[in-house]
Amino acid sequence: NSKGLVQRERILALLIC
Repeated sequence: NSKGLVQRERILALLIC
C-alpha cells in the first residue's frame, strides 16, 4: 500500500501548488 500512499501525496502536492 506504499505506492497508493505515494500517489495520494503526489496529488496533494499538485493541489497545494
